[in-house]
Amino acid sequence: QECMNRGELVTDDIVLEIFRKEIAKPECASKGWMLDGFPRTEAQAQAMQDANIIPDVVVLIDVPEDTVIERITGRRLDPVTRDTYHVKFLPPPTEEIAARCIQRADDTEEKCRTRLASYRANIEPLVHFYSSKVFRVDGTPAPEEIFTKIVEKLDSLK
Repeated sequence: QECMNRGELVTDDIVLEIFRKEIAKPECASKGWMLDGFPRTEAQAQAMQDANIIPDVVVLIDVPEDTVIERITGRRLDPVTRDTYHVKFLPPPTEEIAARCIQRADDTEEKCRTRLASYRANIEPLVHFYSSKVFRVDGTPAPEEIFTKIVEKLDSLK
């Protein structure tokens, strides 16, 4: 939690330990699995490959950094319901809810920029590592359009 609060990535050792426990669950073998934001480093990708855990496709959603910053820094959390809102794209439905919403400690612009710097340092080695499996999607259209493109790609793998 301390790493995340500073806007840093959790260490590979911690992430890989959690990942190995989750991927070993029976539902992963029977239903398959989808990872969000993992692997984040080439070392994590290599550890997956060493364990013979190989994705069928790697979806890379391309979004300009200014858009990422706007999306992340605008998020707000309702501490009562745990619902997530956005000041511009999905405002809280009432003033009462808006008044109690908070910004997560790791959603500040400074911490967002720290995470983006780490992302920039790690993404190209990952794209190279998974070069034959990468499916790039423009992340600027409406979420429904992005979702449709990803589903079409996944359906084509069946």
